[in-house]
Amino acid sequence: MSIQKTIKKFLREQKVKSILKASKIGATTDLVLFQIKRNSASTEIYDNIKTEFIKSSNHIRGVVGERYISLLANENKQDYIMNAFEGNIISFQKRVACIVMDCSKIDNVSGIITYITSVLAEKNINLHGFFTSQDDITIIIDEEKAFEYVDELKKILKN
Repeated sequence: MSIQKTIKKFLREQKVKSILKASKIGATTDLVLFQIKRNSASTEIYDNIKTEFIKSSNHIRGVVGERYISLLANENKQDYIMNAFEGNIISFQKRVACIVMDCSKIDNVSGIITYITSVLAEKNINLHGFFTSQDDITIIIDEEKAFEYVDELKKILKN
């Protein structure tokens, strides 16, 4: 790697670290992650559920992809979601948690996701998925060590 590329990489990492250091990091437990077959019916159901859950302040994250819908919701909504998407659920995983990083100014900085995932990989932390938006990053992990991982991330990002 040339000196210029090394310097650019270092500066980008410093910018990423400064954004992440200023971020609020927390965890939410008691979640279920669903993988749902995408079709017109399941997409409509997802849109309705998302609106309903947002109004009732239930935790939900989701994304509609080309072939699947990924949906993260509170465990207490598991039966409701199973019934609503009957026949379209490909898989679901109980006892997951999410680490939410409330970041600002992440939309114009490359390498944030790469940095976070590499830090977690170095600590042997398995990711089940993640969602991003302009101001937050949600990382889905096993529930049993969620708060330990949050503490670990905070330590790493402060250095």
